[in-house]
Amino acid sequence: MVPVRDVIITDESTQHPLILSPWNDLAENDCELFNNWSAAFQVVAVPAMRIGTYKEAGNYTNDRQDMINLARDSAQSRTITTKEKVNAKKAANTWQEQKYWIKVTLPEADIQDLYLYIGCNKCGRKSQSNKEVTYTCTHCNHTTAVSVPRVSFTFKAADHTGTKKNTIFTQDVETLIGIPSDQLHNQINSVS
Repeated sequence: MVPVRDVIITDESTQHPLILSPWNDLAENDCELFNNWSAAFQVVAVPAMRIGTYKEAGNYTNDRQDMINLARDSAQSRTITTKEKVNAKKAANTWQEQKYWIKVTLPEADIQDLYLYIGCNKCGRKSQSNKEVTYTCTHCNHTTAVSVPRVSFTFKAADHTGTKKNTIFTQDVETLIGIPSDQLHNQINSVS
């Protein structure tokens, strides 16, 4: 059996991770150097690479590949799990694109926990610019960023296994509350 290892590289600039699949000696020896990558910034050169998919690589399947395929399958059922099971997940047994459905209550949800701000329409980070101004974002370096109403919401979610503090941002807040962020800004600013 040929040894193969998946090295999954993620960052905020892409929607999908880059997966390097070293084979043979590279998988057994050289991949050990990757173990401490998260400790410090690393620059890595890959001098010889063949771009391909797992289908081109032959019959390479295992539990991890099955898990990856399941995570990528957008038609997967929405099986409800617990907060405890999600917290037990580690980088070695989960996938960035996996989605978990947890039935929770928000025991202390309060409108006061909404944080309204003006932020970059590209990266979402807070901006010192006025609303609807085009500027160069100092966080993501986009030269055509527009300052738009943004919102975050910090809350505790509870299920029968415990409570966890969460923070969600504009798109998820709009889905949860059912009000666009610009309307939230207008409503809350008109009250204060």
